[in-house]
Amino acid sequence: MATPSRSRSSGREGKMILNGVKPSKEDSWRGERQLKALLQETERLREENAVLRIQASTSGPPRRQRSRAK
Repeated sequence: MATPSRSRSSGREGKMILNGVKPSKEDSWRGERQLKALLQETERLREENAVLRIQASTSGPPRRQRSRAK
């Protein structure tokens, strides 16, 4: 029985490795494209977060919400 791989694989490729089946080149490329897309999205979110932090820090203290009368 094959032992699980320690490599970072996602989705179908990861399941194939756990089953002892070597992924095809197409599976590897698909995994690389997914990884690249995730890295790009992570970078975009980091940049957006930095902008939002700057906006929040320059807009003064947070406003208090009025409590609703019951």
